[in-house]
Amino acid sequence: MLTSKYNKVNYDTNYISRPQGTLTLRATINESGNTIRYKGVINNLRVRTRLSTDNATTVSFEANYKGLSAGFSLNPKRLSGKNKDNEMQLNIYTNSFSLDAKYQMAKTLSGEFKSSGNTLSLNRGMTDLKMLNLTGYYVFNSKRFSYSAAFTQAYLQKRSVGSWLAGISYQGGRLKYPGNIVKEIPQLKLSVANIAVGAGYAYNFVIGERWLLQASTLPTIVVYNHNNMSVGTEKRKVGYHFPELIFNGRIAAVFNINQNQFIAMTGNFTNSLYHSNNSYLMNNNWIMHLSYGIRL
Repeated sequence: MLTSKYNKVNYDTNYISRPQGTLTLRATINESGNTIRYKGVINNLRVRTRLSTDNATTVSFEANYKGLSAGFSLNPKRLSGKNKDNEMQLNIYTNSFSLDAKYQMAKTLSGEFKSSGNTLSLNRGMTDLKMLNLTGYYVFNSKRFSYSAAFTQAYLQKRSVGSWLAGISYQGGRLKYPGNIVKEIPQLKLSVANIAVGAGYAYNFVIGERWLLQASTLPTIVVYNHNNMSVGTEKRKVGYHFPELIFNGRIAAVFNINQNQFIAMTGNFTNSLYHSNNSYLMNNNWIMHLSYGIRL
């Protein structure tokens, strides 16, 4: 069954093909980060905050046999006790559908809290972040355009081609500050849950027989909003003001050294903007991968 599914041809072979070899071994270095910006009113004071997590660096190893994958990853800083952040990812790429999922639990947020002309420092460990990002894509030109060629190298893109996309995004989580560390800053908790839909475009640019460059964008407009902020014991809803956006982007560059070896650099980005009459919240979440692979 695995072999018949792998060998099934439901695409235009003038544009897409399978690579030689059915087993792919891959080593990857991953780098990710997250930045949150807030500007608004807290306790009748205008405030501005910028927080960033420590960049997370992991090393992963993967084996893929006829589309069935197994792998593991290591975080050197976490193993040494220097970083207690956790991050889980799931990426599924087919020619018709794809899914990016990322769940982050971070305690390394640090930055500044500005109010009434004063600037206060928020150091690592003072705040706690939990965030889930989900993005699903539908590719309209799946017979000729392959996301897998750019992001998993399970296919080869033979000719340059693009495709319109339809997608849905979800972003949910909470940012919490306990309020007993810096006396000028009250206890704060920000919770978000947003669903957005939209459309975009992706393009695979083939250069010669060895290079593939890919870029795609999927802006989505929030259609469901459930955001709340708690200051001390007071909880209030953060209103919805059109347009609120979740912007998704992907980039990739693949160099085929020969028929059996390749180097790939890929990246996923999620930027969100939520705002009301007197405040806004921006989030920039990104991850980059650098891989070397062998096909057998």
